Amino acid sequence: MNGELATIIRDAINETRQRIISEFDYIDGARIDETTIEEFSDYITRERLRSMPHRGSLWDRVLRWAEFYALQVAAYAENIVSFVPESYDASKHVFVLLRSLLEHGEENAGVLNTTFGVFYKLGLSLAFLNSYETRLSLNTHIRKDVGRAFHDIHSLVFNVASYYQRTVRGLSSGSVRLDFTGLFRENLDRFYARKRSIIDHMWRHALGDSEEKDVPKIRKWLDQRSSLLNAISANSYSYQSQYDEYTCEWFQRHLVAFTRSSDEVLAITAPAGCGKTILSSWIQERLQRPIDRKAYSTLIFSFEADLPSETTSPALAKNLALQLMNIRVGDAAMFNLVREAYSQKSPAAIETRLWAAIDAGFSASSQPTMIIIDGLDQLQGENLDSVCETITKLSKKHTSLKSIILSRPNTALLTSNQKWKTFEIKPDDVYEDIRHIAKHTLQRCEQYRIQKEAEQQVVIDQLVKAANGSFLWLLLTSQLLERSKSIEDFGKNMREVPKTLDSVIQKHVGYIDFSDSDLKMLISILLIAERPLTLGEIYEILQVDVQKRTISKRQIDVAEKISKTNGLLGLNETEVVKFRHSAVRRHLLSLQAEGKKILGFKDAQTQFTLRLLVYIKASLTNKRMVSLEKLPYSEVQRTYTDRKLLEYSVQNWIVHFPRSSLYSASGPLQLSSEFKSLFPNSTYLVLLEWTCWNEQSSKHELIDMYELSLRIRSEVFDERHECTLQNVITCGFVHHEYSPTTITAEYFFRATSIAQQILDKFSKATIACASTFLAITETMKFASREKLATWREETLKFVILAYKHEHGETSEIVLRYYKLLADLYLCINEEENATLIWKEIRLLVVKKHGEGSVQDREVMDRLMIVLKGKKDAEIEKYCSDIFAVNDDQAIVWDEARISMILQLASACEHRKELFEAEEFYVTLWNRLLHFFKEKQFHDIDLRIRVLQIAVEYTNFLQRCGRHDEAKNILIIVWTEYQHFGCESVAFYLQLKVIGETMRAIGLLTLAVSIFEKISQWFKAVGKHDHEELVICEGYVLEIFEEIANTEATQKEETTEEIETIIRKTFSSTTVVTKEYIKITRLAVQLYIKKDQWADAISVLTKSLRLLWIESSWGGDICLPKEFVDESIEFAIALGKCHMKCKHYHESLSCYLQLWQAVRNCCGFHDKRRKLVVDILVGFYTEHRRWKLLIELRKELLMDYCCHLGNAHHDTISILYLLADLVLEHGHGQAEDYYREIIEVIGETNTKSSFKAYKLICQIYYDEGRWLQLKDICDVLWRLLIHHHKDYEFDAEFVELLYARYMYVLRHHYNHDHKSLLEISLQYMKICDLKFGSSSSVSLRARMEYAALLMEAKGRASEAITIYEEIITISNSTKTTVSESSMTTIKKHLAEAYIYVHKHESVSANTIQRAVQVLQERFEYLKITLGCSYRETLHVLMELSLMRLRLKSSNFEQTIIQQLQEVIIDILSNEKRPQILFQAASILGSIYATCGLTHHGLQLMQKIRRQVVAIHIHGSQHSLNIDKSVGRLSFVFLVAFELTLDGSVCHNYSEIMADCLTESVLYDSYHRCFHTQTKFEVLLTRSARLRAFWKLHSRDEDIIELEQSVSEVFYKQFNTIIKTTMETAKIFIVSILSHLASHDAYNSQLIHIASAAGNAKVSQLLSSGNHQQAHEVGQCIFRFVVNQGSYHEIGIIGYGFDLAGYMAGRGTSGIPAELRPKMLQTSREIMTKVLEGCKDLDIQFSHLHDHELNNLVALLGEQENYAELEIILESLWKSRHQQKHWSEDTLINLGKYLIASRHLANGTDGHSHPAIHLAEDISYNLRRVLGGLYPLTLEISSLLSQLYTDAKKYGDAISVHEEILQLIVSGGDSDDRTIDVVSPATARLHLDLLKAAYQRNGKWVKSASTYEDLVHRLLSIQQFTNAPEFRNVQQVEAWKRDEAVSQQLGTFVKPSRWELIVKDDIRASEEKKHVHTNDVEEAALSLKKEKPIGWNFRRLSENWGMSFGAADRAKLVY
Repeated sequence: MNGELATIIRDAINETRQRIISEFDYIDGARIDETTIEEFSDYITRERLRSMPHRGSLWDRVLRWAEFYALQVAAYAENIVSFVPESYDASKHVFVLLRSLLEHGEENAGVLNTTFGVFYKLGLSLAFLNSYETRLSLNTHIRKDVGRAFHDIHSLVFNVASYYQRTVRGLSSGSVRLDFTGLFRENLDRFYARKRSIIDHMWRHALGDSEEKDVPKIRKWLDQRSSLLNAISANSYSYQSQYDEYTCEWFQRHLVAFTRSSDEVLAITAPAGCGKTILSSWIQERLQRPIDRKAYSTLIFSFEADLPSETTSPALAKNLALQLMNIRVGDAAMFNLVREAYSQKSPAAIETRLWAAIDAGFSASSQPTMIIIDGLDQLQGENLDSVCETITKLSKKHTSLKSIILSRPNTALLTSNQKWKTFEIKPDDVYEDIRHIAKHTLQRCEQYRIQKEAEQQVVIDQLVKAANGSFLWLLLTSQLLERSKSIEDFGKNMREVPKTLDSVIQKHVGYIDFSDSDLKMLISILLIAERPLTLGEIYEILQVDVQKRTISKRQIDVAEKISKTNGLLGLNETEVVKFRHSAVRRHLLSLQAEGKKILGFKDAQTQFTLRLLVYIKASLTNKRMVSLEKLPYSEVQRTYTDRKLLEYSVQNWIVHFPRSSLYSASGPLQLSSEFKSLFPNSTYLVLLEWTCWNEQSSKHELIDMYELSLRIRSEVFDERHECTLQNVITCGFVHHEYSPTTITAEYFFRATSIAQQILDKFSKATIACASTFLAITETMKFASREKLATWREETLKFVILAYKHEHGETSEIVLRYYKLLADLYLCINEEENATLIWKEIRLLVVKKHGEGSVQDREVMDRLMIVLKGKKDAEIEKYCSDIFAVNDDQAIVWDEARISMILQLASACEHRKELFEAEEFYVTLWNRLLHFFKEKQFHDIDLRIRVLQIAVEYTNFLQRCGRHDEAKNILIIVWTEYQHFGCESVAFYLQLKVIGETMRAIGLLTLAVSIFEKISQWFKAVGKHDHEELVICEGYVLEIFEEIANTEATQKEETTEEIETIIRKTFSSTTVVTKEYIKITRLAVQLYIKKDQWADAISVLTKSLRLLWIESSWGGDICLPKEFVDESIEFAIALGKCHMKCKHYHESLSCYLQLWQAVRNCCGFHDKRRKLVVDILVGFYTEHRRWKLLIELRKELLMDYCCHLGNAHHDTISILYLLADLVLEHGHGQAEDYYREIIEVIGETNTKSSFKAYKLICQIYYDEGRWLQLKDICDVLWRLLIHHHKDYEFDAEFVELLYARYMYVLRHHYNHDHKSLLEISLQYMKICDLKFGSSSSVSLRARMEYAALLMEAKGRASEAITIYEEIITISNSTKTTVSESSMTTIKKHLAEAYIYVHKHESVSANTIQRAVQVLQERFEYLKITLGCSYRETLHVLMELSLMRLRLKSSNFEQTIIQQLQEVIIDILSNEKRPQILFQAASILGSIYATCGLTHHGLQLMQKIRRQVVAIHIHGSQHSLNIDKSVGRLSFVFLVAFELTLDGSVCHNYSEIMADCLTESVLYDSYHRCFHTQTKFEVLLTRSARLRAFWKLHSRDEDIIELEQSVSEVFYKQFNTIIKTTMETAKIFIVSILSHLASHDAYNSQLIHIASAAGNAKVSQLLSSGNHQQAHEVGQCIFRFVVNQGSYHEIGIIGYGFDLAGYMAGRGTSGIPAELRPKMLQTSREIMTKVLEGCKDLDIQFSHLHDHELNNLVALLGEQENYAELEIILESLWKSRHQQKHWSEDTLINLGKYLIASRHLANGTDGHSHPAIHLAEDISYNLRRVLGGLYPLTLEISSLLSQLYTDAKKYGDAISVHEEILQLIVSGGDSDDRTIDVVSPATARLHLDLLKAAYQRNGKWVKSASTYEDLVHRLLSIQQFTNAPEFRNVQQVEAWKRDEAVSQQLGTFVKPSRWELIVKDDIRASEEKKHVHTNDVEEAALSLKKEKPIGWNFRRLSENWGMSFGAADRAKLVY
């Protein structure tokens, strides 16, 4: 092998190693290195011991095939390691991958059977190559292919294992169907191509290079079947013939007997359908393993009725010859005879030569060989006898050859072959096989499955008997039974089952609906098809519409059509459709021959042919040029890939045509115009035919096919058509290969002529045809002008013209063809024409090379010769002398659980079960919150999930129209999380969702708070550009706008959140943005709507400062560069706000500065100038500021004059206005006049100047000239105080003067409070004096004075006195005081009392008065605003505190009563969640402050209880709460409770969830009591409510609930549980307690009752209360049985536990009189439990080992073998999953299962299942440990005992015969051993053999067999002198009628039932075992220490293999 290939293989192997490690998680480099063939064999051994597969089962087959394949790979690697050094490492890869496949387990035996079946076939190929070890390195070609072949199998195993690994890993549940051949066909094809190449190279090397080309051609000719089945994969097709598991094993002894006998031929006969074909497959596979240490080669052939062309004797001879060529590589004599056959024309001659070749092949070899021929009766023709005779002669002639023929009973066959050993398959032989098939087949019948097991056995027995050995009859009859609709119908069908196979087939045919045209066509076509068709092919056939010449698009379910044939047609795993059996086909053929029901033969052939042609025409639409080359194989495969029927159509339309009515053997075909119109007109079809036909037919058949196709096309298209031309070309090439040259030449000349007519004159195809014709005729010799000579002349002339056109007339190629033409003329003696051509040649040569050139002289010489020839034409020899010429994978709150509960809630809502849905939401929320609290869990993801659940619940409430309750939830959630922070983006995104929900539901202010929090977090972490930040800020703006544009805020008492956010926004903002402008505008709108003018002024002032940048307004003020319009808007708004506050000066200042900025920055015509001017004019006019107005007009006049001119009309208008103002209001000199009057008159005559003082006071105040104003006010105030009688001081002016005087003193001179009080007191006194104490102005003066007193420290009492006076005066006089004023007075009075109460020491009388005042204020607020108003509650708080301080009689009760009334009023009337929340907080603080927390909590509990159950027991409640109060009140209760508790132990969400949970749970509980609800539902609802109350220590409620539920239970189930009320209550309470601590959603009542009851019983037993424990146990048991018993998964374990408790396990002190009763109860429970296990097919693998031991021991002691069998059976089935069980345990389990099966069958004491299991264990132990190993002998003896008890004495004889055979010879037909036995053991089995013989009364085999066996035994030296063998008789002396001891060889039940052992089985072969007769010693476990490869030697020897010395050295025995 060259270095490049070695590198490729090495790199591929290394790559595979890395891929194994990466793709298989459990495989690493160390494991690969450790996995050798020895280690792999150990694994197979362990797996066999663990699974104990039945002989012949799928898993047994898989393990055997895995052994074989691994051994062949190891041997192959050893053989090629010298030139493929990596083969040893690569073989390790194969072993580890094979193990990975096997680790998919026995449950995948079906898939692995297919997989290892392929590997087994590969192993056979490797075995073949290994048999030619010395030839594997003969030459470079072989070494390359050998190395590549190893690489192919290496790659294949990896690809298979990798694919399975990926498939299983991606499969969570269910199963997947794998098309093995389809998936890995490329790998398989590549390997088999290598194998063929190796064989070919070996043949070539043996035959020499001269025969090199013939080998592949001849092998391909012989391999006719592969070509025929290529489309459906020959390998996949053959898999159907594999025998079913557990079957055919009965033939083992017959096969062994035949191999040991001198018979040459064994004829196995049986009627149709009795399993002959299956048996042939089994025989072939069995012969792959040695028999009696003799390995056989096999040649097998099966006559398949579905392959008509393969049912001939030549096909048989071809196939056997091909197989023999693969076995006898290099046999030259055989090959020569095969080659002779290949060259023959006559089929008879071909067959004769082939049989001669086969004969020669056997002559040269002594290798034992077996020919197996199945279905010989299917052989077509008259030569059946000759075939039989040939087989007989071959078998007799060659001693190494034996033959097995399988056929139906045939008199002629048996008569002509009397010397054949004949074996007729009888019903008794296949009894067990048929029974097995019947048992599994009937499982598909529903009416069978529902019957009891005993009834099923009766049915099986009847069918097996009626089958009379026919598998086919059984299968078809089972299908008839499946049609049964009822038990009665089933019984009727059983009574009427057909008696014969033909009748059952006929009955099936009768059920077929032949009116279905598609079904009729399908059957008709399958009967005439050349091979079975695939599902896809049939679909395409049925889609063909012959009439329309198209492929339709009908919806046809072909599989369904097939199913309508009632099983007569079958569909295998590769979707190939076949007749169920040849008998079925034969029956339908008879119908076809009669023309009944289906199309007749001719009609079917015609229809099929037409459909194939239409399909081809519709499929091949692409135009293809005429070609002289075959299509590449890859292109052909691509073409076939997308067109499923195309391959069959191309290959076989020509086969079906001559069988149809379209064909005429002689003369014209006379094809109809219809046929011509549908015939494909594609040249591509002809090319496909050329490629495909050559592969499947002999040369003579091939020529006939091509000739017929040409004949058809010539008639369809005539000669001048491309299809005809292409057909002529292909015919030419076929004839060129197989026919004389003259025939070939004729076709190519014809092709050339047609091409010239229909193609371009000088097209490449035309030239190619012509050139091919010339090449073919070039070697012909022409003496005269015959037809071919003329054709050659014409062709040469054409070619010359063509090449002249293409290359030029002087080109070399033109000259060459001219010379050929000249030579032709000379050959046919036409010298004149030759002379003319040579002259033409000379002209061209001269033209090209010049006259006189070398070339010219050569031509001249030839010309002269020609000329001479012409002159001396008569001298023929002269001319003759001159022209003679010679020339290829507890409750966990994980995502899954949460999602599950949410899905349940959603499902309930979808079903309109709203109560249940809400319960799911609320309890889930509640549980998670408590989970947080209990676990102190801080996982942010789960916290987010809790928020999501809250939102889900909120959405649910909204969908239900409960919007206020939804608001409650959101308020609570936000209250809890508004101060919570974390670093999780997901958390804030969830908050965003909550905010969006709040916004949608109308909680706008809270939504703003959330979005603001989110925005602040994103900014804090530096994510300023995050998209969520942008979204949230946008939301804030949108919500502000909503708030500003709606009346929502008017309905809310507070917008503190909004105001807080606005303040934060304006405090943190330093840059003006569009968003800032928008927020400012919205904030101003909000404040204006709420009359919060000061806040609006603050916002506007801050915004204007930012916009104008300057620190203050002054100097030349200009408008900002940006946001000009907004600046003007805000300045105007600021002025208006100042106006609202009566800050006229500040308002005017805003307008004037705005005017200055606009005037400086805006043009004269700017609209903004006019806007500001209009505002100023309006302000001046409104406030009568005429002077300023005049000044403004003067300024405007100047501007108008400057910009518009003096004559402009606007200027004139200003002049008019100014003139009017001056005329009416003065010219701006009034102030001067007033001052002058005052200065002149002074204070001497103030009466004259009084008016001036008043006016100038107004002027100074308006102008803000505070210094001057103070002076004027001082004068006026002195006048008022001292001379009020002398001047006209009206009340209005007095109030105005006081207000201005106090404003100046307070705000501009900062007078101390004492001075202000003195002035206010003067004001009050002067009002009393001047206007009277009861006047309105006097009362207002008192209010002003009282207000100032309140501001002074320590003078609140005086303020109270003043307020009291005001009230007294207003009540005692007729003075009218407005309601609002009186309200204000009382409000201030209340505030005064509150202040005094808080800050001063007051008397009881004062407090008493304060209480009265506050009570009055409280009542007023309660009426006007309501109890929930903040001020109302604050007054209530102070009132309560005063009462507390007063401590009058019943003061505490009064407080409590009043608070309770307020709370009830709020709950009854307030519906706004936010208000409820705030009110609850205040009220909670009142309770806490007053020390009434306990009373508050009690009230809260009462309210909560009444709200929860208000609709249930309304009349019984002490609180008069309105029934309309519902869960909306929970937000109040939450805030109230948290305020009382101080928020230490709980949080808002937790309390809210508690309230909702209790409400929902109570509603559910109550509904259950008042509706007819199942008790299970009531119990669950009660348990949930009880658990909730338990958590909150509601003991009284719990007692009441327990009593109520117990009464319901006892009333409903008393007749069932049959116990006392006390016991029933204990049981019910235990259930309720259990449900409180477990998940109640996924549990059923029976599950809950079992778990809870068991726990209670255990508790009672532990406390020594045995009697009550027993009563409760009985109660549990009876209740569970009533509820369905232990027939559900999850209940079984409770039954086991309860049975254990009742049995007193682990408990002592049970009274003696009570124990029997408890044990009886235990037995009853166990009976029900095990019944449930049986019904549910439950395995016991979940029990611990000690439990298993106890359980098995208990049942064994009770001799409850039936139940014991059930348990052991389930354990046996679970042994693969019990990874910790040792092999000893498995064997123990098997032994006890055998015993329990045997003992469970009553007094008869025998059962087939026990025997079968014993056979399986014995078989596997023999394969693993050897037949003489102690454990093997123990099981063999047990098997013999079972046979004896079952009266199968003949089988018992066989057991001991095999053992003695092993002792004598060290091996038998199926096993070898290296063990020896002690004399005692040998004597024991000799005695047992004798006892079995005497019981049976005869021998199974000939007596001589046993005589010889015993004689050889007694001849063994070890036994000759042994004491045990004294007085031993020879067989001849044994007496048949001698009495046999009943104890000898009969079954003895186990003395103890110990199931689990601790030690692992590790067989040791370091020394041979010497057996004793001690059974206990024999049963000991095998030794643990065992080297790797301990079983390798016996494994390899069993397969008849041996390894090299190097490998043997590695093994340690």
